[in-house]
Amino acid sequence: MPYFNSLVLMGHLTADPVSKPVGMGKLTTFTLALNKKNKKKDGTVVEETCFIDVETWGSQSDIADKYLKKGNLVLVEGRLKQNKWKAQDGGDRSKHVMACENICLMNPPASDNKPNIRPNPAMANVKTVANIKESIDDLPF
Repeated sequence: MPYFNSLVLMGHLTADPVSKPVGMGKLTTFTLALNKKNKKKDGTVVEETCFIDVETWGSQSDIADKYLKKGNLVLVEGRLKQNKWKAQDGGDRSKHVMACENICLMNPPASDNKPNIRPNPAMANVKTVANIKESIDDLPF
């Protein structure tokens, strides 16, 4: 039986991403804060926040490390992953994290509108809201 494991989350970074070398590659991690407002029966609004740890590897790790900062609004696509390890006390520990495969900057650097500034070629592979809109406009329907 096939299984489906896909996540799409949008939230704000709680801190700057942290990178570290792992084997031949680099791991960049960050935490997203996802907010939801609920209205109680008495009419008061309560905000609920969920914190999700995100791991990125490869080119997405480079993008996260270079462009993401605390407070940025990002949309991330990926899958749910369970990390397991042995604690210092010998007990088994585990934690679910998001293994990120795509990052979309919802508030990209604003250098595009400034005169006499060349576009950054490194941003060519970074998805932004403007890039997604252009892709949608190209659809034949």
